[in-house]
Amino acid sequence: MSAFGMRSHKTMHTPLLKMIREGRRLHPAITALEAHREGYTPAFTSAGFIKTEQVVLIEAGELRDCLVDRAAPRNTA
Repeated sequence: MSAFGMRSHKTMHTPLLKMIREGRRLHPAITALEAHREGYTPAFTSAGFIKTEQVVLIEAGELRDCLVDRAAPRNTA
């Protein structure tokens, strides 16, 4: 499980809990990205969906987004 994974955030099993619950921040100089465009994998998923160029995980020390596992259960309601 990833610290940035959506499942980890929903189940509160992430080392980033204080950022989620208390709004804690890292140093403003810290930015973390999942940069698909710079990777070694195709720009699309196994289901044929095009990946976004990048996902901003932390921006200027603030938590922004989560990563979604393609195998994660989807809400069908």
